[in-house]
Amino acid sequence: MGVYSVLDYVIYLLILVVVLGLIRRFLFRYVDLDEKFIYMIVPYMLLGVFVRLLADVGFFEKSQFWSITPGVYILCVVVGLLGLLSGLLLAKIRDVEYWILPTLIGVVGVAYTGFNLLSYLAFPGRMLVPMFMAACVALFFRYAKINPLNRWDNVALVFAHMLDASSTYIAYDFYGFDEEHLLPRFLIEYFGGSAAVMIPAKLVIVLLVIIALENYNQDDDDVILYKMLKIVIFIFGFGPGLRNSLLPSLSL
Repeated sequence: MGVYSVLDYVIYLLILVVVLGLIRRFLFRYVDLDEKFIYMIVPYMLLGVFVRLLADVGFFEKSQFWSITPGVYILCVVVGLLGLLSGLLLAKIRDVEYWILPTLIGVVGVAYTGFNLLSYLAFPGRMLVPMFMAACVALFFRYAKINPLNRWDNVALVFAHMLDASSTYIAYDFYGFDEEHLLPRFLIEYFGGSAAVMIPAKLVIVLLVIIALENYNQDDDDVILYKMLKIVIFIFGFGPGLRNSLLPSLSL
Protein backbone atom coordinates (compact mmCIF):
# COMPACT_ATOMS: atom_id res chain seq x y z
CA MET A 1 0.00 0.00 0.00
CA GLY A 2 1.00 3.64 -0.26
CA VAL A 3 1.24 6.30 2.42
CA TYR A 4 -1.07 5.88 5.40
CA SER A 5 -3.84 8.46 5.76
CA VAL A 6 -5.21 10.04 8.92
CA LEU A 7 -8.35 7.92 8.50
CA ASP A 8 -6.17 4.79 8.46
CA TYR A 9 -4.68 5.74 11.82
CA VAL A 10 -8.10 6.42 13.32
CA ILE A 11 -9.42 3.04 12.15
CA TYR A 12 -6.33 1.18 13.38
CA LEU A 13 -6.50 2.94 16.76
CA LEU A 14 -10.16 2.01 17.18
CA ILE A 15 -9.39 -1.62 16.32
CA LEU A 16 -6.52 -1.61 18.83
CA VAL A 17 -8.68 -0.15 21.62
CA VAL A 18 -11.46 -2.68 21.01
CA VAL A 19 -9.08 -5.66 20.88
CA LEU A 20 -7.18 -4.57 24.01
CA GLY A 21 -10.42 -3.93 25.85
CA LEU A 22 -11.79 -7.38 25.05
CA ILE A 23 -8.53 -9.11 25.93
CA ARG A 24 -8.18 -7.20 29.17
CA ARG A 25 -11.77 -7.93 30.21
CA PHE A 26 -11.95 -11.62 29.41
CA LEU A 27 -8.51 -13.14 28.84
CA PHE A 28 -6.76 -12.33 32.09
CA ARG A 29 -9.44 -13.99 34.13
CA TYR A 30 -7.82 -17.24 33.07
CA VAL A 31 -4.11 -16.55 32.56
CA ASP A 32 -1.42 -14.49 34.25
CA LEU A 33 0.55 -11.90 32.32
CA ASP A 34 3.88 -13.41 33.30
CA GLU A 35 7.02 -14.81 31.64
CA LYS A 36 5.16 -17.87 30.34
CA PHE A 37 2.65 -15.62 28.61
CA ILE A 38 5.52 -13.71 27.01
CA TYR A 39 7.08 -16.97 25.79
CA MET A 40 3.73 -17.89 24.26
CA ILE A 41 3.24 -14.68 22.26
CA VAL A 42 6.78 -14.45 20.82
CA PRO A 43 6.09 -16.92 17.97
CA TYR A 44 2.97 -14.98 17.00
CA MET A 45 4.96 -11.74 16.81
CA LEU A 46 7.40 -13.45 14.44
CA LEU A 47 4.54 -15.01 12.51
CA GLY A 48 3.04 -11.59 11.84
CA VAL A 49 6.37 -10.22 10.59
CA PHE A 50 6.98 -13.23 8.33
CA VAL A 51 3.47 -13.12 6.86
CA ARG A 52 3.95 -9.40 6.13
CA LEU A 53 7.31 -10.06 4.48
CA LEU A 54 5.87 -12.88 2.37
CA ALA A 55 3.25 -10.40 1.20
CA ASP A 56 6.04 -7.93 0.37
CA VAL A 57 7.80 -10.48 -1.85
CA GLY A 58 4.57 -11.63 -3.51
CA PHE A 59 4.29 -15.08 -1.92
CA PHE A 60 1.00 -14.00 -0.34
CA GLU A 61 -1.43 -11.51 -1.82
CA LYS A 62 -1.47 -8.09 -0.15
CA SER A 63 -4.74 -7.97 1.75
CA GLN A 64 -5.64 -5.56 4.53
CA PHE A 65 -7.83 -8.32 5.94
CA TRP A 66 -4.97 -10.66 6.83
CA SER A 67 -1.52 -10.14 5.27
CA ILE A 68 -0.75 -6.41 5.73
CA THR A 69 -1.74 -3.77 8.26
CA PRO A 70 -4.14 -3.90 10.03
CA GLY A 71 -5.22 -7.42 9.10
CA VAL A 72 -1.90 -9.08 9.87
CA TYR A 73 -2.16 -7.92 13.49
CA ILE A 74 -5.73 -9.20 13.72
CA LEU A 75 -4.67 -12.50 12.13
CA CYS A 76 -2.00 -13.04 14.79
CA VAL A 77 -4.35 -12.08 17.63
CA VAL A 78 -7.08 -14.43 16.36
CA VAL A 79 -4.70 -17.35 15.75
CA GLY A 80 -3.02 -16.72 19.10
CA LEU A 81 -6.35 -16.64 20.95
CA LEU A 82 -7.48 -19.86 19.27
CA GLY A 83 -4.21 -21.46 20.28
CA LEU A 84 -4.61 -20.15 23.82
CA LEU A 85 -8.16 -21.53 24.07
CA SER A 86 -6.84 -24.90 22.90
CA GLY A 87 -4.13 -24.71 25.54
CA LEU A 88 -6.62 -23.87 28.29
CA LEU A 89 -8.87 -26.79 27.28
CA LEU A 90 -5.90 -29.15 27.20
CA ALA A 91 -4.81 -27.93 30.63
CA LYS A 92 -8.21 -28.93 32.02
CA ILE A 93 -8.07 -32.39 30.46
CA ARG A 94 -4.40 -33.19 30.96
CA ASP A 95 -1.71 -32.05 33.35
CA VAL A 96 -0.15 -29.70 30.78
CA GLU A 97 0.53 -26.03 31.34
CA TYR A 98 -1.75 -23.81 29.27
CA TRP A 99 1.01 -22.01 27.37
CA ILE A 100 2.78 -25.04 25.88
CA LEU A 101 0.25 -25.96 23.16
CA PRO A 102 -0.30 -22.41 21.83
CA THR A 103 3.47 -21.89 21.81
CA LEU A 104 3.93 -25.03 19.71
CA ILE A 105 1.16 -23.91 17.33
CA GLY A 106 2.89 -20.56 16.93
CA VAL A 107 6.26 -22.24 16.33
CA VAL A 108 4.72 -24.36 13.56
CA GLY A 109 3.42 -21.20 11.88
CA VAL A 110 6.82 -19.51 12.22
CA ALA A 111 8.58 -22.59 10.82
CA TYR A 112 6.30 -22.68 7.76
CA THR A 113 6.51 -18.97 6.96
CA GLY A 114 10.21 -18.76 7.84
CA PHE A 115 11.05 -21.71 5.58
CA ASN A 116 9.27 -20.07 2.65
CA LEU A 117 10.93 -16.75 3.41
CA LEU A 118 14.40 -18.30 3.28
CA SER A 119 14.12 -18.80 -0.48
CA TYR A 120 13.96 -14.99 -0.88
CA LEU A 121 16.95 -14.26 1.38
CA ALA A 122 19.62 -12.85 -0.92
CA PHE A 123 21.71 -10.45 1.23
CA PRO A 124 21.62 -11.76 4.82
CA GLY A 125 24.40 -9.48 6.05
CA ARG A 126 22.26 -6.38 5.53
CA MET A 127 19.95 -7.23 8.42
CA LEU A 128 22.81 -7.17 10.93
CA VAL A 129 23.55 -3.43 10.73
CA PRO A 130 20.28 -2.07 12.21
CA MET A 131 20.25 -4.88 14.78
CA PHE A 132 23.77 -3.92 15.89
CA MET A 133 22.86 -0.24 16.08
CA ALA A 134 19.75 -0.95 18.15
CA ALA A 135 21.65 -3.31 20.44
CA CYS A 136 24.32 -0.67 21.12
CA VAL A 137 21.73 1.89 22.25
CA ALA A 138 19.86 -0.69 24.33
CA LEU A 139 23.04 -1.89 26.03
CA PHE A 140 23.96 1.69 26.89
CA PHE A 141 20.73 2.09 28.85
CA ARG A 142 21.06 -1.38 30.36
CA TYR A 143 24.41 -0.53 31.94
CA ALA A 144 24.03 3.23 32.44
CA LYS A 145 22.35 2.69 35.84
CA ILE A 146 19.56 5.11 35.02
CA ASN A 147 16.60 3.74 36.95
CA PRO A 148 14.03 2.69 35.66
CA LEU A 149 15.46 2.85 32.12
CA ASN A 150 17.95 0.10 32.92
CA ARG A 151 15.27 -2.50 33.77
CA TRP A 152 15.12 -5.37 31.27
CA ASP A 153 11.53 -4.63 30.15
CA ASN A 154 12.33 -0.97 29.46
CA VAL A 155 15.59 -1.91 27.73
CA ALA A 156 13.52 -4.20 25.51
CA LEU A 157 11.29 -1.26 24.57
CA VAL A 158 14.34 0.84 23.72
CA PHE A 159 15.78 -1.98 21.60
CA ALA A 160 12.49 -2.52 19.73
CA HIS A 161 12.06 1.11 18.75
CA MET A 162 15.73 1.68 18.02
CA LEU A 163 15.51 -1.33 15.71
CA ASP A 164 12.57 0.34 13.98
CA ALA A 165 14.41 3.67 13.69
CA SER A 166 17.76 2.18 12.64
CA SER A 167 16.21 -0.13 10.06
CA THR A 168 14.19 2.76 8.63
CA TYR A 169 17.39 4.79 8.32
CA ILE A 170 19.33 1.99 6.62
CA ALA A 171 16.51 0.96 4.28
CA TYR A 172 15.59 4.54 3.32
CA ASP A 173 19.02 6.11 2.96
CA PHE A 174 20.99 3.20 1.48
CA TYR A 175 18.55 0.88 -0.31
CA GLY A 176 15.93 3.23 -1.74
CA PHE A 177 12.92 2.14 0.30
CA ASP A 178 10.09 4.60 0.91
CA GLU A 179 8.43 5.67 4.17
CA GLU A 180 4.71 4.91 4.56
CA HIS A 181 3.92 6.82 7.77
CA LEU A 182 2.96 10.49 7.90
CA LEU A 183 5.07 11.77 10.81
CA PRO A 184 8.32 10.04 9.75
CA ARG A 185 7.82 11.33 6.18
CA PHE A 186 7.40 14.86 7.50
CA LEU A 187 10.49 14.61 9.74
CA ILE A 188 12.62 13.12 6.96
CA GLU A 189 11.62 15.83 4.50
CA TYR A 190 11.92 18.65 7.06
CA PHE A 191 15.40 17.60 8.22
CA GLY A 192 17.05 17.32 4.84
CA GLY A 193 15.81 14.06 3.35
CA SER A 194 17.72 11.60 5.55
CA ALA A 195 15.94 9.07 7.73
CA ALA A 196 18.77 9.32 10.28
CA VAL A 197 16.53 11.83 12.05
CA MET A 198 14.31 8.92 13.08
CA ILE A 199 16.94 7.59 15.49
CA PRO A 200 17.00 10.57 17.93
CA ALA A 201 13.29 11.22 17.34
CA LYS A 202 12.21 7.70 18.24
CA LEU A 203 14.64 7.55 21.15
CA VAL A 204 13.14 10.68 22.70
CA ILE A 205 9.61 9.37 22.13
CA VAL A 206 10.22 5.91 23.58
CA LEU A 207 12.02 7.34 26.63
CA LEU A 208 9.11 9.73 27.30
CA VAL A 209 6.65 6.86 26.92
CA ILE A 210 8.63 4.69 29.35
CA ILE A 211 8.74 7.48 31.93
CA ALA A 212 4.99 8.08 31.52
CA LEU A 213 4.26 4.38 31.97
CA GLU A 214 6.41 4.14 35.08
CA ASN A 215 4.71 7.20 36.58
CA TYR A 216 1.32 5.69 35.72
CA ASN A 217 2.29 2.45 37.41
CA GLN A 218 3.12 4.34 40.61
CA ASP A 219 -0.22 6.14 40.67
CA ASP A 220 -2.50 3.27 39.61
CA ASP A 221 -2.86 -0.33 40.72
CA ASP A 222 -3.97 -1.59 37.29
CA VAL A 223 -0.89 -3.76 36.72
CA ILE A 224 -2.52 -5.69 33.88
CA LEU A 225 -3.07 -2.56 31.78
CA TYR A 226 0.46 -1.40 32.55
CA LYS A 227 1.94 -4.70 31.34
CA MET A 228 -0.38 -4.87 28.32
CA LEU A 229 0.68 -1.42 27.18
CA LYS A 230 4.34 -2.38 27.44
CA ILE A 231 3.76 -5.49 25.33
CA VAL A 232 1.83 -3.53 22.70
CA ILE A 233 4.48 -0.79 22.54
CA PHE A 234 7.17 -3.43 22.15
CA ILE A 235 5.27 -5.13 19.31
CA PHE A 236 4.71 -1.83 17.50
CA GLY A 237 8.46 -1.21 17.55
CA PHE A 238 9.85 -4.71 17.10
CA GLY A 239 7.43 -5.82 14.36
CA PRO A 240 8.13 -2.96 11.92
CA GLY A 241 11.78 -2.93 12.97
CA LEU A 242 12.32 -6.59 12.17
CA ARG A 243 10.41 -6.26 8.91
CA ASN A 244 12.45 -3.21 7.85
CA SER A 245 15.68 -4.97 8.85
CA LEU A 246 14.87 -8.02 6.74
CA LEU A 247 13.40 -6.26 3.68
CA PRO A 248 16.75 -5.08 2.24
CA SER A 249 18.04 -8.64 2.66
CA LEU A 250 15.34 -10.12 0.40
CA SER A 251 15.11 -10.44 -3.35
CA LEU A 252 11.98 -8.42 -4.12
